[in-house]
Amino acid sequence: MFPVELCEIPIKATCPKDGLLLDPFVGTGSSVAAALLWNRRGIGIDTSKSYLEEADRRLRKVLSEGQALTAQQSLFQA
Repeated sequence: MFPVELCEIPIKATCPKDGLLLDPFVGTGSSVAAALLWNRRGIGIDTSKSYLEEADRRLRKVLSEGQALTAQQSLFQA
């Protein structure tokens, strides 16, 4: 799992607000979570069922909390 802050520059440079991010190796979902953080949508693809389940669990938590997040906050705190 990598920090969502690493995604900020690439996402903002290549994906407009309300745009769609595609991550073909989504892993635990950090890139899609970052896309949501910066007002983008995201699609993640992975061959690992366990990674997809973890990403799904984390993204559901982020979306259900409905809180304003900043780049300094961790989206995936246990």
